[in-house]
Amino acid sequence: VDRIFHLGGLLSLPSEQNPWASFEANVVGTYNMLEAARINDVEQFIYASTIATYSKDITSDVIDDYTIQRPTTMYGVTKVFGELLGRFYSRKFDLDFRGVRLPSVVGPGAKTAHMSIYNAWAIEEPLRGHSYELRCEHETKCPVIYFKDAVRALWLLAQAKRSQISRMIYNLAGISPPFSARELVTIVRARIPEARLTFNPDAKVMELLREIGRLKIDDSCAQSEWGWHITYSLEEMVDNFIKEFNENRSWYV
Repeated sequence: VDRIFHLGGLLSLPSEQNPWASFEANVVGTYNMLEAARINDVEQFIYASTIATYSKDITSDVIDDYTIQRPTTMYGVTKVFGELLGRFYSRKFDLDFRGVRLPSVVGPGAKTAHMSIYNAWAIEEPLRGHSYELRCEHETKCPVIYFKDAVRALWLLAQAKRSQISRMIYNLAGISPPFSARELVTIVRARIPEARLTFNPDAKVMELLREIGRLKIDDSCAQSEWGWHITYSLEEMVDNFIKEFNENRSWYV
């Protein structure tokens, strides 16, 4: 094994509900993976962090790779720890550690509820013939990336020469500008006329979303250092999601 992609972890809502499990999964789990890489002389370690490492006390609406990280959620706290521990392993043991701060990743087959899961389930539940209640407000916005773009970003980062990597951890903006839940629902209804989608905001979900919903993410470092660019717009994401689900339904049901 010469490369590890460490993508596992406990997400936002489960981390709030059970911070002790979040610590074990996201902190101890990341430490164990880094130790395994060190002991077995693995050359490269790719880490999936999150834009949830930023919080609502940021004075600017724009965040870049130099913006201070001061999360208030357990999920964000554990992910910052993983970033910093990886930096230590890079300095101390010369591990080629690098990663991305992902926005909400949208794709079919997601099973775990988290603060921004509505972006996926608002498409998938109508495809299953189910009604779906979005636990956010109509104008709620959340930075989003389609799962195929997320995979491509991780692979592009892994393939870049080490000399190209100056930041180690890079922001990804996702679909820009961020779209509202209302815009998503409008597009889904246009593609799936029988979709039964309603809104019923949840106070806890809204509290978590406000941490990141207003942020404008600058991913210019990823663009300039290893050639990142997004390929799926909101409309293209919804269209490909529907195609992916229908063509591979047995994978997701």
